[in-house]
Amino acid sequence: MSPATARPGVEAERLSPDTPQGKALMWREVGDEVSWQTERGTRMRVIVRYIQD
Repeated sequence: MSPATARPGVEAERLSPDTPQGKALMWREVGDEVSWQTERGTRMRVIVRYIQD
């Protein structure tokens, strides 16, 4: 599991809104399915399970 997709209680990295992942996650809510393409061209997909301000 990568740090950016960690579960609650597991230390996660802060994401910049300027990254592809940060842009994809902006304004999402718990339960949303989010996908984006990495800078290397890999397609990633996650479901938002937890949001902390």
